[in-house]
Amino acid sequence: MWPFSSPDDAFRGVVQKEFGALAQECGTTLVQIEPLIFGFRTRYAVLTIGAYPGHFRSVCVKFRSSEKEEAVAVKDGADIGLANIELFVTGSVSEIYDERKDWSAAALRKEVEALATKVREVGMPFLASAGADWAGVRDMIAARVSRMFEEKPWLKRYGKNA
Repeated sequence: MWPFSSPDDAFRGVVQKEFGALAQECGTTLVQIEPLIFGFRTRYAVLTIGAYPGHFRSVCVKFRSSEKEEAVAVKDGADIGLANIELFVTGSVSEIYDERKDWSAAALRKEVEALATKVREVGMPFLASAGADWAGVRDMIAARVSRMFEEKPWLKRYGKNA
């Protein structure tokens, strides 16, 4: 449950400000998909941002390559998280994805502002270019998942019966 009285207003306000401006920079318009999920489509990509106020509360920015005339929507099987885009572009992941200490309106605003800044820093080639390396990002993710299954880090943490 949201700890402040009007989550739609708190989240909507900062998303419309930060990601609305980002959409304008890309020559398009931010749309509300669901009460806490927004997004926009450029000629080359779909970007979504959503607040997920469940047990593990999070704000997630995701990208995917855009098909012609594709509707703005979340596609979990196809979407790529901003952290993966950042890792692909820079070789590292910043701490913005786990800085939130609480779920207050102020913390949420700070996080959304930082995410919009990160999109501008590393995501613009994917939003604004036909030459974005979507296959390279997917290959990087597949290689990381493969290494994880080879190394089985959960065995170190939880034992052989995990």
